Amino acid sequence: MFRIAIEVRDLISSNVSSALDRASDPAKLLLRLQREIEEALVGLTGEMSKARRYTMRLAARLEDTRGQIDEWQDKAKSAMNKGREDLARQALIAREDTRLAASKIEEEIAAVEASLIDMQEVEIQLEAKRDDVRMRLADQLAADRLAPVASRSDSGDRTVDRRLGQIEALEKRTGYALDGSQAAARKAAVNRELDDMRRESAVDSELAALRAESGTST
Repeated sequence: MFRIAIEVRDLISSNVSSALDRASDPAKLLLRLQREIEEALVGLTGEMSKARRYTMRLAARLEDTRGQIDEWQDKAKSAMNKGREDLARQALIAREDTRLAASKIEEEIAAVEASLIDMQEVEIQLEAKRDDVRMRLADQLAADRLAPVASRSDSGDRTVDRRLGQIEALEKRTGYALDGSQAAARKAAVNRELDDMRRESAVDSELAALRAESGTST
């Protein structure tokens, strides 16, 4: 999922009622929250547009890459017909590398499309949150007009507490990200080794087929 969608999750999951109970100025808090939600919606719309454009670029690259697979296959067959098994092997290796590249593009397209679906769901949830905050703000402003102004002497302490809470949450997310990156690196190394093994097996099998087709022997 794109970065903006992850950040927006914090807004969606925030407990407005709990925050209002602690707030020295509920109306001010609601106004700020409404502004943050509206800014997040604008950012989310922009990220979805970028994701759609990126998907289109990936689709064009995938079509081009698939065309290259056929080209390498033809080159391998031509080389084998001319008795150049060494060149045929190189062409088949290039074909397998291109197939792998196409597969990775397909995976990336699927990931971006999944992120788009996720962002669309987040957008719906965020709009619902915005509507809720708007209603609460209207109610709070109406109540403020009828009630005396509450004391705000502890607003500075509450701001510090809120900042400390944000720092703690950020540190936890950073720790999770580091753990995830190490696991991803190990997984990537294993996948590369498996890809190399599959490529060699595919090349050997294809060479044997081309050899039989052309009537040559090792």
